[in-house]
Amino acid sequence: GVMFSVLFSEPLAWRDMNGGLHPVETTGLDFDYERDMLRRTFLEARQPIQLHFNYATTERLRSMVTLGCHALHFSGHGHPKCLTFEDGAGGLQVVPPQLLRDLCAAGNRQRLQFVFVS
Repeated sequence: GVMFSVLFSEPLAWRDMNGGLHPVETTGLDFDYERDMLRRTFLEARQPIQLHFNYATTERLRSMVTLGCHALHFSGHGHPKCLTFEDGAGGLQVVPPQLLRDLCAAGNRQRLQFVFVS
């Protein structure tokens, strides 16, 4: 079957150059609704899809690609020069395009065929 990974990112804090933590304003992204809609859509499609939901960290993205993920749905925030993932502890991690390319090529398996950024 097709492996489809959904990664959500809504960091709680960002760290300044002096190491100080600052809260990130919540944005009102409704991950529960999005998760329910995606689950319902794939159930209605009646296709053999392995659906995985998790927080967006660089480690999780690399792991999903290495395991053979075919499609990726990223829900979070970004900037023209980066996406914002979580650092594994609720902090913000900036992911520039080159790092994103490297992560999507993890394992050199070339299975990732589709990416949707929301």
